[in-house]
Amino acid sequence: MIETSHVTSAELVGEPIGPLAYPSLPSLLFRAAAMPDAGQIVHIAPNGEIERYSYSDLLDDARRILSGLRFRGIKELDRVVLQIREPRDLLATFWACQLGGMVPVPASANPPENSGLSSKGLLESVLKIVDTDWSITNVGAVRSDRLETEFAISSPSEPAALLLTSGSTGLPKAVSLTHHNIVSRCEGTARARDLTKRNRTFNWMPLDHVGGLVMFHIRDVFLACHQVHADMRWVLDDPLRWLDVISEHRCDTTWASNFAFGLVVGRRVEVRQRSWDLTQLKYIMNGGEPVKPRVAQQFLDVLAPFGLPPTAIHPGWGMSETSSGVVDTVFVPGPIGDFERFTPLGRPHPGVRVRIVDESGTMVGEREIGRLQVAGDPVSSGYFGNDRQNKLSFTSDGWFKTGDLAFIVDGQLTVTGRVDDIIESDGVAFYGHEIEAAVEELQFVEPSFTVVCLVAAELTIVYCPRSRGAVAAEADEIRRHVLKLFGLTVKEVRAMEKSYIPKTGIGKLKRAQLALQLEHSSDAMDLCVLQAIRLKGRPMLHDVVAAIADDADTVIAALVARGLCGETDGRYSLTAAGRDRLTDLLRQERTRIDQSRILNLYKSFDVYNTELKQIVTNWQLTDGLAPNSHEDKQYDAAVILRLEDLHATSLPLLGEFVELAPRLHPYLVRLDAALTRIQAGDHRWLAGPLIDSFHTVWFEFHEELIGLAGRTRTDEAKAGRAV
Repeated sequence: MIETSHVTSAELVGEPIGPLAYPSLPSLLFRAAAMPDAGQIVHIAPNGEIERYSYSDLLDDARRILSGLRFRGIKELDRVVLQIREPRDLLATFWACQLGGMVPVPASANPPENSGLSSKGLLESVLKIVDTDWSITNVGAVRSDRLETEFAISSPSEPAALLLTSGSTGLPKAVSLTHHNIVSRCEGTARARDLTKRNRTFNWMPLDHVGGLVMFHIRDVFLACHQVHADMRWVLDDPLRWLDVISEHRCDTTWASNFAFGLVVGRRVEVRQRSWDLTQLKYIMNGGEPVKPRVAQQFLDVLAPFGLPPTAIHPGWGMSETSSGVVDTVFVPGPIGDFERFTPLGRPHPGVRVRIVDESGTMVGEREIGRLQVAGDPVSSGYFGNDRQNKLSFTSDGWFKTGDLAFIVDGQLTVTGRVDDIIESDGVAFYGHEIEAAVEELQFVEPSFTVVCLVAAELTIVYCPRSRGAVAAEADEIRRHVLKLFGLTVKEVRAMEKSYIPKTGIGKLKRAQLALQLEHSSDAMDLCVLQAIRLKGRPMLHDVVAAIADDADTVIAALVARGLCGETDGRYSLTAAGRDRLTDLLRQERTRIDQSRILNLYKSFDVYNTELKQIVTNWQLTDGLAPNSHEDKQYDAAVILRLEDLHATSLPLLGEFVELAPRLHPYLVRLDAALTRIQAGDHRWLAGPLIDSFHTVWFEFHEELIGLAGRTRTDEAKAGRAV
């Protein structure tokens, strides 16, 4: 086992990765398929049925699918969204794309129940995010009888896949990972943990997620080892199945986050009835959420009678942007100096560097908590088609800003929590996950569903009770428990059913989303979402998210459940009850706004509105008669310059409207985003339909003002004020 890295101040540097013997993904599959002693690929279906096949079988299936993809007209570097339910079909199609030099974009065929999205709705959103028309949902319609014999030669620097983030705070972003990113991650983790083709692994993360696909499947193709996969929901329906499979298939490597440890510990009585052999289980990757030492130790204690080695748990850190886990170590119970609240995560794998900086970007010293940044071979160069996010996410010298807080001591990285997860009281900082772990010590609390957050600057705790009962008494007990352990006063305790507590596809709590949901009153969120649906017509989820600059999925799901809107093929519309609810909310909003001021501002707005109408007319027609061919670049540049002037001069007035109705603020962001695209040369964003063009956003903003002023679109059209 290689644990070498060196530390300079608050920086850790893994050993160099060196030249890669197999620099592209196709070379990994060709190698594994040619090895006579390679392991098998095993899928356990939700009904318990087992399917086994070889790497050679996988290669042949990929070749047949590649033939079908090419027949459809899909070419090298084309992006192809894969929304495929059957795991074997998903993997074969992923590898078909690799053999053809195409860029697969795996997307879930089973969106989380609280996402508010159907499979088709998610597919439509992802197609838009990655700007492609190509998608595969039915592999049987693509698979050919012909084995393709010609394969693309991919450069290590070319994109190998676009992987969707978990979307913890909104719609996912598409992380671009190159062949070099992924293969170097495989090489680094194999060296760090002495992994070989003799390993036997069990994965129950979705294969469209970076954890299931890169951290397990592709790594195991790299190793040519035996790999077993099962559906995550099948495991969570009975968490002890996880250990049943490990024992039966003699697996030595697996993964779990703390919530899975907690689920097993919670079933300790049933565990005693099992007859597992866990002596071979040496490597349990523990990540995906903050490591809770007490839960990890309880897990080891409960499973010790079955031979589980005390060194089996390996807390680690990684994310989609680092091609999955890139830091880990052996879990050792007990304190580390002054930082006994946190669990060390170890050293970076080969090819990886981490550093800790302060808010200004200056490196801090050892033991000093700061912001974690990462760089190196497995680290993505950015998000597809999202220049703005890339500028925010990377430093000028190429380090990725993770959003985590951490410190380094004795050559080991310890992550303390997220930047936005700090709860302060009397100058002492605690992390939400610390308080959550303490609350889940109480017997009446269901583990893995507790959320601690600030709502209107007040400490709020959401928990899931194990049974219906004395909620008020339980809330009082939670308050006393938190006050005793942390000295914190809890303003509000809310009991929620599991289905209302949002989680990602791999079970991570979506804390930011829930905090937003709690902070906004139900009336305010209803108004924002219902109005966005009305103005957009029949929008998809990503349209609503863009319109309100908020995470709308859980809110929409609740509106659907309440009968206020409906969803068909991923598009949402208001029901009659929804229209009545919106009318009432808009009426209430008008009563809270100074009507004389809004009418005066509206008169000033008319000047800019008239100018925008003229700009759009001049953009579409030359001399007011002939359609604009846009061949006269000088003419177009002059129109765009007028639009820039309009935007700059109207902003102060638009800001006054936002002061009166703060929910209008996203319109300013959307107008600025459209103008930025226009200035970058994409002129569709001036007046293009069906996108958030400047004209579209202005039209919707005008519609809002008409309502706030108590007028109607018909009245405005008659007065010549409609855009």
